[in-house]
Amino acid sequence: MASHGTPDPHSAPGPPGAADSHGVADPSEQGLWRPLRLLQTAMEADIGRIYAEAGIEGLRPSFVLELLRLHARGPMTITELAASVQRTHSAISQKVAAMREAGLVTTIVGLDARSRTVVLTDRARAIAGQLAAEWQATEAASNELEAELPYPLSRVVTDMEQALARRSFRDRIAEKLAADPAWTAAREAAAPDPGHVPPARAAGRSGRAGHPDNVAGAPPRTREMGR
Repeated sequence: MASHGTPDPHSAPGPPGAADSHGVADPSEQGLWRPLRLLQTAMEADIGRIYAEAGIEGLRPSFVLELLRLHARGPMTITELAASVQRTHSAISQKVAAMREAGLVTTIVGLDARSRTVVLTDRARAIAGQLAAEWQATEAASNELEAELPYPLSRVVTDMEQALARRSFRDRIAEKLAADPAWTAAREAAAPDPGHVPPARAAGRSGRAGHPDNVAGAPPRTREMGR
């Protein structure tokens, strides 16, 4: 249950669809699963306090999974590590960069000269025992907490997976949008002018020819569940 922000008290949300000072309705005031994200964020902050109290500086709770995996299985390329922890290559690349900055990993050129192999530093290996102990303690605390709930969160996840297997989240959202005239109107308004010719792409900017979403240096497109 615990993942490996707290709300701003000065920005309490208004009622659904409330307008801001400019008179524009703000749909982001609604967030059915936002409390779950905030709860997980608070729990992760508690894990961070455990490490801070133990004098381990620069370690984020979100690093622990990858560090433990590397300690147990040895050096891996970013692609291998991403597959092992079921994350995207882009997300792991960013995390590896942050862990390298914290002095927990180094990267070396892989066998094919294009890949990068991630290796734990001596500092990371020295604290691996504490990371493993914390992980096990967190799992035990999560099981204890779940036993106090009338409906286990793990059961909720299983039930949601089964419901989404019957009908995907994408299909559910698309159906709502198809029935919303505001979506159609906004889409038509945003459509490019058929007579408009887009400017030529600057040389050396595209990550791969013909793929505008793969611009070198562009941030990855991510979506946070429970927004």
